[in-house]
Amino acid sequence: MARAFVSCINETLLFQRYANAEAQDAYNNLRHADERSQDGFLLSLLDDFGMPASIKKNAFELYFSDFIRYTGRLRGPQWRLVNLLYRGRVTLAKGEIIQILAEAVRLKVLSGLPLKLSARMCEELSPYTSPLKHALSQVLLRQEDSGPVVLEACPPCIKALLMQVKAGKNLSHPARFALTSFLANIGMKADEIVLIYQMSPDFDYELTRYQVEHIKGSSGKDYTPPGCSTMETYGNCVESDDLCRRISHPLSYYRLRIKRGTGA
Repeated sequence: MARAFVSCINETLLFQRYANAEAQDAYNNLRHADERSQDGFLLSLLDDFGMPASIKKNAFELYFSDFIRYTGRLRGPQWRLVNLLYRGRVTLAKGEIIQILAEAVRLKVLSGLPLKLSARMCEELSPYTSPLKHALSQVLLRQEDSGPVVLEACPPCIKALLMQVKAGKNLSHPARFALTSFLANIGMKADEIVLIYQMSPDFDYELTRYQVEHIKGSSGKDYTPPGCSTMETYGNCVESDDLCRRISHPLSYYRLRIKRGTGA
């Protein structure tokens, strides 16, 4: 029923949240499984997900290709392949195997959404989905010029990147960094930046939030957006206006527009 609800609502962000919740539930259940049968159960699950494994000296061994497939979102030195790889296999503790299985569950749930449901079925479920749609709309609705952030004052390069994201295009890594670091520096909140990317074909809520918070300084380092020369080098500088030709950094453009008024 939960899959039917989120399918009828049909919002990418909700798919991500639901899949994350199922993965967390699977993780908690596996951690608290009966110790006497846990190892055999984990091996069986790994096999079901196409990850045949073995146990040697209380450690699990996986093929490195399976490890790579399910650890792209996991952070920390324990997930660095160079530290684990030996003869094409990696050796992992039970807790790490459980994390990989939880990620496999997340991807499995996500790949099955949305379900193909008839319009009539979604209409019959509307008494249950309508309150969810309303709650979700409160999260998704963001005034573009709310608070201290005025998107109208952004330079042409940043406006162009915003239009590409809203059109459902995947940005290159330099373009994504430029946009995210710019928005972070002008005071946009992490949640608001994450929601901007929800239309991207490869949108992953948890990974996007991690990257946004990292750029906003959660790692202890604040990142400054690239200057105009770097934007031009990576092909992210679009047709400039008169103000562009008098400045050398997108932030300078924004601050001057704010100081003079967005129409100046």
